[in-house]
Amino acid sequence: RFDAANSFSATGTRRLVQTSDREVGGVTVSMSATSELAAASVAAIFANSKAMMLLVDDQQRLVAVNDAMTQALPGADIGSLVGEDAALLVAARHVPEFRQALRDAARGTASTQEHTLASASPSGARGVAWSITCVSESPCLIACVGVDITAARDEVEDLRARATTDQLTGLANRSGLLDHLTKMAGTGASVVFCDLNGFKSVNDNLGHAAGDAVLVQ
Repeated sequence: RFDAANSFSATGTRRLVQTSDREVGGVTVSMSATSELAAASVAAIFANSKAMMLLVDDQQRLVAVNDAMTQALPGADIGSLVGEDAALLVAARHVPEFRQALRDAARGTASTQEHTLASASPSGARGVAWSITCVSESPCLIACVGVDITAARDEVEDLRARATTDQLTGLANRSGLLDHLTKMAGTGASVVFCDLNGFKSVNDNLGHAAGDAVLVQ
């Protein structure tokens, strides 16, 4: 089983402390003790964080995953994921950019990425915003910290749909139509305008509810 405390202690945590003894709250603490404390703290964060966390090696294999990551993947557990290809965690359409982000991180270039998880939860596809960075050069270890953005993404999509869709008919409203026509510019598409003869009499004689029903039909 992966020892988070030892791994983090050996892969860069010591850079967080000074090389000499330091005084904390009136007590002199040695570098080694401080390193152990920092390593234990990082290990606790890794284990208990609500954010999804991965450690990936230079072969893009999973070295460690936390509970939050396994909970986002129905049927998965830590034992079944460690040693597997990290790219299997994201949807197929996101694999190339995820692999590129891991390669960039191994070369020292951190990045942020938004991907959909490969294994959909019962409530639907889950979107994750990843922060990907190298935390150790030798051995190479890449940390991926992910935050579930599904709710925020769905809210944005809902707002976009409301802004471009007619509430009554479900068709594109003026804004939606203009967006669509802009995308079709240069394709040779034609626009046809149709007038509804006698529609005013439906509203006048039968009421606006009847008129709405006619529009929906």
